Amino acid sequence: MLTDRIFDELKERVLRFDLKPGERLLEDGLAQEWQTSRTPIREALKRLAQAGLIRIAPRRGYYVREINLAEVEEQYEVRVALETFAVSLAVDRGRAVDWRALKETWGEIPEPLPSPLAMLNLDEGFHAAIAEAGGNGALAEYLRSISERIRAIRAKDFTDPHRVRLTYLEHARILKLIEQGDAGAASAAIRDHILESKANVLNAVKELLASIYLNR
Repeated sequence: MLTDRIFDELKERVLRFDLKPGERLLEDGLAQEWQTSRTPIREALKRLAQAGLIRIAPRRGYYVREINLAEVEEQYEVRVALETFAVSLAVDRGRAVDWRALKETWGEIPEPLPSPLAMLNLDEGFHAAIAEAGGNGALAEYLRSISERIRAIRAKDFTDPHRVRLTYLEHARILKLIEQGDAGAASAAIRDHILESKANVLNAVKELLASIYLNR
């Protein structure tokens, strides 16, 4: 379906920062690019707004959502609290969970490394699986919501090959601790993992924003 293709392509452009925060998206220009009417363009843009990647300004149009660093800090604080709780639940309630598929995914660093977007999807799957293993549907849903809100900037964490390799090692360690039933160590490991990711992402985004504003 054309709307799906447009949505997927524009989403990737936002996540790659090919479309910059605050940049305006013009229906007519996109319709010309895709050689279509404005209807599928408008539907795709509405879906991007629902995903939190763009904002709709009444009577002005569509804009890539700006990055508010203070809000990002708050969302990471919430994520740390939820993820550490999710790990503790996975240890307590996930003894019957079969972790073999996740262990196979994260047990060996692949060459070549996954693309940043592919790595982002793998990473989200890892954290979602831990949340689901705890059996708390509300917690899993809250984590999905937080992940969606910071998805655009989290993709920056996987543009650095060193960070990708480190993620494989840290995920493998977290899974091992969960299987060993060490809730304290597993929670500490995932907390450190997320905070390190946060620091890396915020530095990358600050550099990106500085370059955008300097070039305006």
